[in-house]
Amino acid sequence: MIVSVISLGCPKNLVDSEIILGYLAQNNYTLTLDWQNSDICIINTCAFLKSAVKEAEQWIQKVITYKKKSKIKKVIIAGCLSQRYKDTLIDKFPEIDGVIGLDSLTEIVKVITDLSASDKNRLVKVLDKPTYLCNYQTPRLISTNHYAYLKIADGCDNFCTYCLIPSIRGRFRSRKIKDIVEESKNLSQIGIKEIILVAQDTTLYGKDIYGELSLAKLLINLVKIKDIKWLRVLYTHPAHWTDKLIQVYQNNFRICRYVDLPLQHISDKILKLMNRPYTRKQVEQLINKLRKIPNMAIRTSLIVGFPCETEKDFEQLLKFVQEQKFAHLGCFTYSREPGTIAYDLPNQIPEKVKKERRDLIMKTQQRISLARMQSFIGKRIKVIVDNTTYHKTLARTEFDAPEIDAVVEIKGKNLKPGDFVAVKIKDAQPYKLLAVLDK
Repeated sequence: MIVSVISLGCPKNLVDSEIILGYLAQNNYTLTLDWQNSDICIINTCAFLKSAVKEAEQWIQKVITYKKKSKIKKVIIAGCLSQRYKDTLIDKFPEIDGVIGLDSLTEIVKVITDLSASDKNRLVKVLDKPTYLCNYQTPRLISTNHYAYLKIADGCDNFCTYCLIPSIRGRFRSRKIKDIVEESKNLSQIGIKEIILVAQDTTLYGKDIYGELSLAKLLINLVKIKDIKWLRVLYTHPAHWTDKLIQVYQNNFRICRYVDLPLQHISDKILKLMNRPYTRKQVEQLINKLRKIPNMAIRTSLIVGFPCETEKDFEQLLKFVQEQKFAHLGCFTYSREPGTIAYDLPNQIPEKVKKERRDLIMKTQQRISLARMQSFIGKRIKVIVDNTTYHKTLARTEFDAPEIDAVVEIKGKNLKPGDFVAVKIKDAQPYKLLAVLDK
């Protein structure tokens, strides 16, 4: 039987898709990227925002439409959309054969077996409150070649007023350090050079099982794995950084000089409405500490158009962006999600105003990015090769995460993904460096 998996959403969701693939491979299913020619198509979905729901529903509609005229026999929906809309998903898309929640990933083979036993039955396996957490023995088929995402925790306890993650993915739950170290060793043994730690809040790691913030301790254990050349951490929370964690970054060069620090806003009023438990002053103090580490690149993400955001609040945010000159920045318009506290807040902002504010932030950041990239011209720097074609080679610096940040285009041959090479920067664009091999 031939099975395909369409993975939507963030890297955390990609890990779940790789676990699904792992169980399928372990049970000798034939896997394909060509979903149109599979017997069973599994769509692992995101449902964090309306835009993610829309994308998931478009994919569902596309696949079930094709199902009517192709060899596809069963369509199974997994992930966050299943968790959020378990009671209505089959009503909306009656052609769906199965709906599985976040706690049912490990049962994917049984689900397929049960569905294959009947042409009439539909199957829904979704628990109200997810508690599942993978471990180093969980089968997983890595889809990213020389780098891999490693989920150190799941769920969330932050309860930001705009966010549905706690209600979808459950309470925050950490894996044990020993378990994460064992998975990292397993990854290194199959040729993974860069491990990227992910969770809803990586800096909250360990608080639930060790009684204290333990990301620093985890990193100290991970840097001992010699075959892992780069360690990168995504999704850190400004309120959960510690001086010990900063010191670990300072002392360990295998940890990339890269901090992903989603601030969301900088107005104290808006931060309070968002239930983000920090102030502008605390953010500036943290950034100052991080920038004492030489060559530190800071990425942030912002939300504009949050309810009650005035022109004054926005101008404060814009000026902050101009002053801080972040290495990378993503800006998003506030999405009003039913079931969140922010949904019922007064003074909702018109979509046109939201988009104007977002565009102004991003145009400002583009100028900042270009100036920063131009500062690399003439410098020699180490990069990791991500992709090679007949025409070009694409790589990254340690200051860039895959898929979301800048790339380095190298003029040179005989390179392969996973190679670390030294290059000399010849030219720059806002989100790309042009380089040649350094001889």
